[in-house]
Amino acid sequence: MNTGFDERTGPDAGPIPNTLEVFIRTNFRTWLRVAMTILRSREDAEDAVQNAQLTMYRRWDRILNLATPDEMRALAISMVKDSAIDAARARTRETNKVSRYAVLGEVPGDQPTPLGDEVLDRSGVSSHWM
Repeated sequence: MNTGFDERTGPDAGPIPNTLEVFIRTNFRTWLRVAMTILRSREDAEDAVQNAQLTMYRRWDRILNLATPDEMRALAISMVKDSAIDAARARTRETNKVSRYAVLGEVPGDQPTPLGDEVLDRSGVSSHWM
């Protein structure tokens, strides 16, 4: 019977999952708690965990070759923390960008596009030449 776990076991850590799906199902709640601790938002934390899972998918061979389940979980938690920190930095950059424009009293893309006559007036070309 295939339980989704390898016969190798670590000290007090239980069996090593042999598929990424089993690994994700076993650890998802822990990863979500870690990401929520950093981001304070369930939606952002879920996005960060999903991004970390993509990284895990790309590096599954590396994760699977670790000696113990504890090492596997530690690497995965590190990936989740990195993803959550990246999301927090991106949110901070976006907040700073918006607040910078709020201080200036303008919003990017909110400026009217100058009409042809206005451009010509600013360039010093008189309209009688046309």
